Amino acid sequence: MRDQDLSALDAAHIAAGCNRGTIDPRDVLAAFQHRIARHNPSLNAIVGDAPADLDRQVEHLRQRIGRGEQPPLAGVPVVVKDNLWVRGHRVTQGSLLRLLQVRSRYSPTH
Repeated sequence: MRDQDLSALDAAHIAAGCNRGTIDPRDVLAAFQHRIARHNPSLNAIVGDAPADLDRQVEHLRQRIGRGEQPPLAGVPVVVKDNLWVRGHRVTQGSLLRLLQVRSRYSPTH
């Protein structure tokens, strides 16, 4: 399946295809990275980087699927808005004043 086709699928179709083995999660990742690279310069919607261990996460998912597991969101890309506090990620809340603010914990209540 071409990148454009994969990035046009909804979450249910991506997960079903990954769990059936007809879609490779690595191909989904590549399709969405390509889409982000193409559109984000004009949108500036994605301000953070992908997790450093993304390749490991994809390989772990492939192993789980290979063992017969069927995770409900298998292969579905997720982007976390930077107003949610996630350990190790910036929380700019849309402000350049907070550009360098990185959370050391998951939420203000923990």
